[in-house]
Amino acid sequence: MLPVRRDPAPSRIKYRLERLWLTPLIRRTVRTGLPLLALAALLGATIAHPRVQAEVDAAVAAVSTALAAHPDLTVTALDIQGASAPLAAEIERRLALDLPQSALDLDLTGLRAAIALLEPVADVEARYGTDGRLTVVVKERVPVAILKGPDRFDLIDPGGVRTGTIPHRLARPDLPLLAGVDAGLHVAEAKRLLALAAPVKRRIRGLVRVGTRRWNLVLAPDLTVLLPENAPEAALRRLMALQAAKALLDRDLVAGELRDPARPVVRLSPGGLAAVLGTDIPPEEGAL
Repeated sequence: MLPVRRDPAPSRIKYRLERLWLTPLIRRTVRTGLPLLALAALLGATIAHPRVQAEVDAAVAAVSTALAAHPDLTVTALDIQGASAPLAAEIERRLALDLPQSALDLDLTGLRAAIALLEPVADVEARYGTDGRLTVVVKERVPVAILKGPDRFDLIDPGGVRTGTIPHRLARPDLPLLAGVDAGLHVAEAKRLLALAAPVKRRIRGLVRVGTRRWNLVLAPDLTVLLPENAPEAALRRLMALQAAKALLDRDLVAGELRDPARPVVRLSPGGLAAVLGTDIPPEEGAL
């Protein structure tokens, strides 16, 4: 009986494996990917060991301590720029920094947020310099008027934002006084009216917002000018023209009614009316 001869051709499975091995991606995966995967698994198992973790944490802590103690990373002084003396003192009190201190321990975002909460601060930047100084640059709100409330006097900026409080009106005689509901929302208009009333600036006590619609201009010693809701600047400009031509406001007036542009009315005090008529009259009849 003749011996069985084996077929020299590869089996179907072997043929497919050989064809698969000829694929570049498969060769790279087997030659490079599998060893890297095994190495990563070994490193992961090593790092996960508690003793190795403790040694890594200790090394990181040592490096952090060394960096924190480095002179180039030590904050030795606080430099506040752009702030008035009272605001700078308040910023120092709010930050309460214990210097010298490592720059790595400073939270600049938190410092900026703490300073931004102060009412007089419109904007703030904080940066650390290589000279060991922490520089805080502040854009301070500039008060342009005093807003009289029920029980206090607030300083406000052009946008009506409160910048601080003063104990009484005479603490800032250089600023105009505003009062009334929504007066702080119309600071720009109030400033324009006060600018038009510059000829009687020494007598201006303030502007009062009436019914959230219009203004009253209050002058010393006891004169109230009622301005119209519409075109108050034009009405006040006409009044200042009368003041320049006839010194109208220098007379003994108690009120000036300008709400009707076609019919301005002034009210004389009883003494002023008596002087005009040349006779004494009862107080209740002192109106023109």
